[in-house]
Amino acid sequence: MASIGNVVLVGAGNMGGALLSGWLANGIAGPSVTVIDPSPSEAMQEMISKAGATHHQSLPEGSLPISCFWRSSRS
Repeated sequence: MASIGNVVLVGAGNMGGALLSGWLANGIAGPSVTVIDPSPSEAMQEMISKAGATHHQSLPEGSLPISCFWRSSRS
């Protein structure tokens, strides 16, 4: 996977865990991921730690949240 810079995952529940797992499996470097969740499960905390990702319980002060969604077209 091409380098895409830093990635922020807001919410580390079942869907967040699935997203993070997929990103890591497809080549996104763990240290480039920041996970925002007030109380992730032990399993998610372990995944974050093993990946070398960063965890914050809330959005860091001064951050500007922006949502981006995209759909890839498949031939």
